[in-house]
Amino acid sequence: MKTIARACMLMVALCLDSVPMAAHHAFFSAYDTENIITITGTVTRVEWQNPHTHFYLDVTDPHTASVSNWSWEMGPPIQLVRKGWTKSSIKIGDLVTVDGFRAKNGDTSGSPGMVTVKTSGERLPAGTFITRTFVVDYLAKQFGSAQLEECKGGAPLGATVGDLQFLHERFSQDGWEDVNEEYEANLYLLSGMTAAALNESDRNVACVTFAAVSRDIKAKRDDCALNGKGRTNLSVQIQTASSHGPVSNWEVYYRWLPDGDRFSTVWRRLEGLSAPAKGIVPVPGEYELKASNPLTGVMSAPVRVSIAGSTPFTWPLIVPDRR
Repeated sequence: MKTIARACMLMVALCLDSVPMAAHHAFFSAYDTENIITITGTVTRVEWQNPHTHFYLDVTDPHTASVSNWSWEMGPPIQLVRKGWTKSSIKIGDLVTVDGFRAKNGDTSGSPGMVTVKTSGERLPAGTFITRTFVVDYLAKQFGSAQLEECKGGAPLGATVGDLQFLHERFSQDGWEDVNEEYEANLYLLSGMTAAALNESDRNVACVTFAAVSRDIKAKRDDCALNGKGRTNLSVQIQTASSHGPVSNWEVYYRWLPDGDRFSTVWRRLEGLSAPAKGIVPVPGEYELKASNPLTGVMSAPVRVSIAGSTPFTWPLIVPDRR
């Protein structure tokens, strides 16, 4: 665990070296960078103006049913436009989920890193390059937690800190501003899942989550090493085969893991029928594949696969013999 702690300290140092001094001092003093929070609420007001854009959410406490209004501070409009925002990206009445950093003074305000518009399904990066470095650093701190010692195979999980360090260094060299919003959203979702796992009372459930996230991060590291930072829209080709050899005309489906995330909760079908079936997955990571015979309705067992590296990514998916 000492090695993990040293790696985490190096991650913090890398973060501090990669941002302007005045900027990270202001961010440190105002927001709790030790924790990323996830808040869902209804938009009540949007202030699209310089020097900072703000939006406000009515958030209902699930335990007391009381409603509080949260204020979220973002960068200036020109910065948001470069990230794909428009004045109408979020509107009064929209249901949105925010992953970000709460104000240190404990009031209902914060700085968002990622905004998911539940009404439209759109994901919008809202953070600066400062918050992008912190989401990777936060993941490293989570994997450096002493609680992981309770998981079988804790050492491989601890190696994830090194994978995150690699990603951080590559992103810092090539420029954080070019990290694709889909990839950035995926990092925030991973941090949210690991945060929930650390608070999970059932250690077995927590360890399963950490193992899945660990494999996902390793896939991202491997892909980054071969293809550069933050690659998205990976081409895949899945060929189905039975015990007798390759077979065609099967439908192939995929979904990102672990289950229960906000990124992709449903199975999505690749184009065409297997010969092979072809398509695009959004980011490198841990996926589940399955196939269905449209004539007989026979379904293959789901298989977990780390999609990364080669272009296109190819995989032989085993299906039941025809009946």
